[in-house]
Amino acid sequence: MLLFAGQLAAQDAIYSQFYASPMLTNPALAGVGLCGGRAGMQYRNQWTSIPGNFRTGSFAYDQVAPGIGGAFGVSILNDVAGDGLLTTTAVNLVYNYGINLNKHWTVFTALQGSYIQRGIDFSRLYFADQIEAKKGFVKPTQETLPFERVSLPSFSTGAVISGKGFYAGIAVFHLNEPSQSFYGNPGPGTYLPRRANIHAGMNIRVGNVRSIREKDQLTLSPNVLFAVQEKFMQMNLGFYASKGGLITGLWFRQTGANPDALIAIIGWQGKKYKVGYSYDVTVSQARAAVRGSHEVSFAYEFCLEKKVPKNWLNDICPGF
Repeated sequence: MLLFAGQLAAQDAIYSQFYASPMLTNPALAGVGLCGGRAGMQYRNQWTSIPGNFRTGSFAYDQVAPGIGGAFGVSILNDVAGDGLLTTTAVNLVYNYGINLNKHWTVFTALQGSYIQRGIDFSRLYFADQIEAKKGFVKPTQETLPFERVSLPSFSTGAVISGKGFYAGIAVFHLNEPSQSFYGNPGPGTYLPRRANIHAGMNIRVGNVRSIREKDQLTLSPNVLFAVQEKFMQMNLGFYASKGGLITGLWFRQTGANPDALIAIIGWQGKKYKVGYSYDVTVSQARAAVRGSHEVSFAYEFCLEKKVPKNWLNDICPGF
């Protein structure tokens, strides 16, 4: 088995409800669609049927700031793999600026700076020189262990165009491709590769929109997300349907050449809050061992007393 061991790698954590944490999808979504600010939390428990599964949680806050001509945001993400063996924590700061092309279309451009820390719990690793024939792993290891934690800066950017119920954007994360080596020796295979997100969607109101109150109208929102990071690729394709406060959604996720999961989403949107739940049904050949994943999200929005520019009130990020 050791002779066949090679280099291992993985992509950044990406939520199924990718619009519930908009800044993690594209920094240029910070503050867009808001009359003030928004605070949100999200949690994902992936592949719960296996030990040492992946768990990801995040908190985010973004707000329109007319005094600085745009919007700002901060988000914190924590990802745990291997039941705590490997952890990743990222703190992200965003500044977003909107430009009116005309009375219908607006372009938002953003910059993001991140501080990322990764850690390994070496107390949970065992080595051959620790074995005592009759007692097991009782000896101290003589292995040369690397740093338990490594910190790295990362810089990202994004842009979104929105108008007439349509929106599309692109974001590039880890522009500087920082080294994440635990041995302090930057080189091939140690760099955090760039990740590109391309997303688009639109809002379609069904029926006679003049005779029905806006909150009671049926709105369909087809959306697509395409993410690529080095040799890894995934595409989420699906739609939201909303009427009154109820929001539902059905999605399909493709990863490379493999169909990965069907995603069912249900949520409720009140006047100031939004709560959602989704379940991923594994459809790949791994379904016998990894049956599904759970994800929940919550967001609270508020308006500012100071008037917000109209270009920030674009109707995008329709669901979760």
